[in-house]
Amino acid sequence: MNSEGYRGSIPFEPLRLTYEEQERCQELTLQLLDRILRSYDERNAISHGSPRHHSNLDSARWKRHKTQANASLYSERGHGVQRDLQLPGDNWESPAVLLAVGTIQGSLEDVMLGLVTQTFGEMRVRAASIASHDVSGATLAKLSGPVEEDPFQNLSVQWMVGEQGWPLNMIVRPRDFVNLVASGVITRANGDRIGYDLVQPAPLPQCSPLPKPMTRGKLMYGALYRDNRDGTVDVYIQLYVETMGHILDTIVMNAMWIASLGFWEAPRLAQEKKLQWCILNRMKNPNSRRHRSTWADIPRCDICQEKVRKHSRGRHQLPGPTHSCAMCAMVLCSRCRVKRSFKVLTGAKKGPPTRSVHVVVCPSCLDFAHDLSAVDIAWQQHQQRLVQSETDSAASSRLTWGLLEDVETPSWMPGRQLSMSEYSFSYSDKGDAGSVYSAP
Repeated sequence: MNSEGYRGSIPFEPLRLTYEEQERCQELTLQLLDRILRSYDERNAISHGSPRHHSNLDSARWKRHKTQANASLYSERGHGVQRDLQLPGDNWESPAVLLAVGTIQGSLEDVMLGLVTQTFGEMRVRAASIASHDVSGATLAKLSGPVEEDPFQNLSVQWMVGEQGWPLNMIVRPRDFVNLVASGVITRANGDRIGYDLVQPAPLPQCSPLPKPMTRGKLMYGALYRDNRDGTVDVYIQLYVETMGHILDTIVMNAMWIASLGFWEAPRLAQEKKLQWCILNRMKNPNSRRHRSTWADIPRCDICQEKVRKHSRGRHQLPGPTHSCAMCAMVLCSRCRVKRSFKVLTGAKKGPPTRSVHVVVCPSCLDFAHDLSAVDIAWQQHQQRLVQSETDSAASSRLTWGLLEDVETPSWMPGRQLSMSEYSFSYSDKGDAGSVYSAP
């Protein structure tokens, strides 16, 4: 099993992307980002630049299916009408456009930390954390990774396999996807900071469809997260679904609604990553003080001084892991402890690829972890992966891979290559001034 948690053999020859193929991947990414930004600005232009309330979009264009306090799901009207959406990849027979919009309480940095995955192992943890669902696959190529000015930057090719559990596996074929995945943060000409999360089919002939019963699926979406500067993030997610001519019935829309709401779990995922980072790196609140006298035969809670019950103690009558802070080792009673859990890769060759880790922490350390900078955590995680790459031959530890050796890598700076103002965009895959497009 490799470091990303994949247990089988990858059914493709190792990728060796040429300069031209890397450029094409960058071009497709910029085109999708441009497409989603145009649509986002078109919605906001109706309400004079401010995001329109998620439950009240243009009903002539969008049909609302689901709504709650902070999110709504729509489908674009006119589905079934023959039209060319100019989607990447061939054989899009009857695509439907869905739109998930709303707001997330939290910072843009926390949203990005929670949702961005730099390795497929992180993708598996994200899927398990959001939907208790396992996905298999691997990262086939890494074209670009974090940089200090944008530690959330990623551009990679991923292969993903989704299999249904019983009884759906009796009637639904397993599907695999070869996707071009990109993420990062850009700053627009008007000062808006927007995070992006893009997934689309990767047009690579080296990764041709696998034999039956496997079916090559299509997955495409563009998610934007705009910092509202008031402790909230505006969310705009455009999804493209291949319906094969079928109607988007209630069952399909319910499934898409549940999947879309996973993006709103970003703040929780960010806090879990921060807490896990603190525990793994032995970080603690410097203001926490454990009173060593409480490690006597009858230990007491370091917060309220209540005796810790005998059945709550571990070996040698000392408080067990359920009654001591995982960060500072402070003794905690049942009333003062805070329970938390997060998913990790098991590293096992058999059984579930992820498992839940349950810990208790003191309120002080929990606040300390909560207040850590998401940007700093993301950059330090990247630095650790670089250190690991010096001793680990696994591809997922290296900065880039899957590229043709001795070939120059085209620069990847989305914030400069896609120059954005409020109503117009200038695009060039070379980084020079290109054609100017006016938003509709």
